[in-house]
Formats: sequence, C-alpha cells, structure tokens
Amino acid sequence: MIRVVAIVLVAITLAGCSTSMHQTFPSADRSHLWTAMVATAKAPEYTSDEILSRWIVVENNVDANPEKAQIDVRRKITRTLYLPRQKEQHDRRDVHFSVFLLPSNPPTIEFISKNIDLIPARGENEAKRYFSAVEEMLVPIK
Repeated sequence: MIRVVAIVLVAITLAGCSTSMHQTFPSADRSHLWTAMVATAKAPEYTSDEILSRWIVVENNVDANPEKAQIDVRRKITRTLYLPRQKEQHDRRDVHFSVFLLPSNPPTIEFISKNIDLIPARGENEAKRYFSAVEEMLVPIK
C-alpha cells in the first residue's frame, strides 16, 4: 500500500512540474517556421528590461531532428543579482525542454518543459520567451 501511494505521489509531482504549451503560426510556411525554431533554440536570448528576467547562457546543447520535427534543448543559465540592501544573489538554473512542429495546418509548435524541479510558471515563461523569439525570426526584414 505504501509503495502504491509513493508511486502515485511521484507521478502527480512529475505531471505537475511539466509544462506543455502550444502556439499556432497561421501565416508561416512550415520550412521557414522550422528554420526559425532551430535558430531560436541555437541562439537563445535572455536579455530583458526586467532585471529578474536577465540571464547569461553558460551552456546550450541543441539536438534538432527534422525527421521527427523535434528539437531537444538543454541549457545552463546563470545570473547575479545586486538588489538594494541585500547581499548579492547568485542563481543557476538548468533548463530542459523539447519543441515539436506538429503535423497540423496551420503550423503549430508544441513546447514541453522537461525540468522536474522547475516551477510550472518558469516553464510557461520559458515557453513564452521561445515563442516570442520564433515570432521575431519570422518577421520580414524591411
């Protein structure tokens, strides 16, 4: 009985910590969207006007599989915060997620956070950051 309860608790914890989000790109060509997805994964941008959202990418490993329309990303990010009246704060995170170009029309990207220790809101923020960067890549240069 204890084993069953433990397994159920682990399953609930793992399910609760993964984040899955979707974004549709109705005017995007599938090949252009895939190229933008790979480029975004390989060149992450963590600059922001908000000090708490600024990170430095220390390591970025990207495995793109065009046959499966899947990109796996593992990266390490770090930051040092200097806030008034506080000691400097050093933060480090491991970010692990996969993105899929779904076989749908219009083209849709699915983002799945694979961080077990990641707070769901952080996974959502990472997904929004990724989708926003892909959108920027698709905007024509004038």
